[in-house]
Amino acid sequence: MWFILVPIAVVICFYWFHIKYSYWKLRGVPGPDPIFIAGNVMPTILRQKSLGEIVTSLYRKYDGHVVGFYRLLRPCLIVKDLDIAKTIIVKEFGSFHDNEFYIGLESDAAFGGNPFTLKGEEWKEKRSYITGSFTTGKVKTMFSNIKDGAQNLSCYLGKLTERGSKMLEAKELCCLYTLETVFSCAYTVEARVFENPDSPFFEMGQKLYYSEYLATFKFFLSIIFPKISKFIGVRFTNKHTESQLFDVIRASLEYRDKNNVDIKDFLTTIASLREKYTEKEILALAAAFYLDGQETTGLVSVTLNSSICDIYWMRSLASRNCLQLYVYA
Repeated sequence: MWFILVPIAVVICFYWFHIKYSYWKLRGVPGPDPIFIAGNVMPTILRQKSLGEIVTSLYRKYDGHVVGFYRLLRPCLIVKDLDIAKTIIVKEFGSFHDNEFYIGLESDAAFGGNPFTLKGEEWKEKRSYITGSFTTGKVKTMFSNIKDGAQNLSCYLGKLTERGSKMLEAKELCCLYTLETVFSCAYTVEARVFENPDSPFFEMGQKLYYSEYLATFKFFLSIIFPKISKFIGVRFTNKHTESQLFDVIRASLEYRDKNNVDIKDFLTTIASLREKYTEKEILALAAAFYLDGQETTGLVSVTLNSSICDIYWMRSLASRNCLQLYVYA
C-alpha cells in the first residue's frame, strides 16, 4: 500500500506547489520563476541579499505597472505605477493599513508601542495623537532647532578640517546630526553630541538597534516568516539604548511637572495622554519621534548623497492574507 500512497502524496504535493506558484502567471503579471519552497527569496534565506535588495532588483529588471514574485509560498506584488500606488495608499487604504511586522510591547517596549507596528484601531487612535504634533504651525517652530543643529554640524566639520582630517564616516556624521536635531525638536533637550563625543547621547546614536546575534537572527526569521514573530519575542531596538532613551524622557517629564514648564513640543502632546495610557505606552509613543527620525533620516541622508536611495513600504492585505504588496515611490 505504501508504494501506492507515497507516489500519490508526492504528486499531490507537487501539484499543490504548482498551483501556488501559478498565482501571478494566471493573472498575467510579469515576474521571475520561483524556486521550490523558497520562492524568489533564496538569497535572503542564505543571507546573501536583503529582501529590500531583491525587491529593488526586480523593480528595475521588469517593465510594466506591476511585478509579481513569491516570498516562500506567498505571492507578493511590486507596484511601479504612480496612479495605482495612489489608489492603494489613499482610496483603498482601508484594505492596506496594517504592517505585517509584529513586535510586542513586552519584548520590545520602544518599538512594540510604535505606531509603525500597531494594528487596527489602536494604530489609528495613537497615530492621530502623534500627527497632531505636526501641524504647519508646530513644524515651523522646529525650524530654528533644525537650523541650530546644522550650524553645530558645520562648526564640527570646520574643526575636523583644521585638524587635518581627510576621511569621515558619512553615516555616523548624518546620524549624529539627526540625533541632535530630533532631541531638540521632540524633547527640547540639548544633546550636544558634536561638543562632547563622550556624551551618553552619542552612544545612543551608535547603538540604537540591536546587534546581538540571537536578536538579529530572530528579526531575520520574522522577515522571512512574519507570522512567527509574535511567538519568538522579536526585539528590534537595543535594550540598553531603550533604557537610556526612556530615562531621558522620564527625566524631562518630571522636570516639567515639578517646575510647571509649558513647552509646546512633541513631548508635551504625548504627556497629555498620561491618564489614558500606561507609562510604558506613553514612553513608547514619546520614543517614536526618536526611533522614526534618528536612524532613518541619517541613512536617507547618506543614500541620497550616494544616489542609491530606494524607499519602499510593506503593507499586507487586510482582506486577503494570501497576498503581500510592495509599493515603491
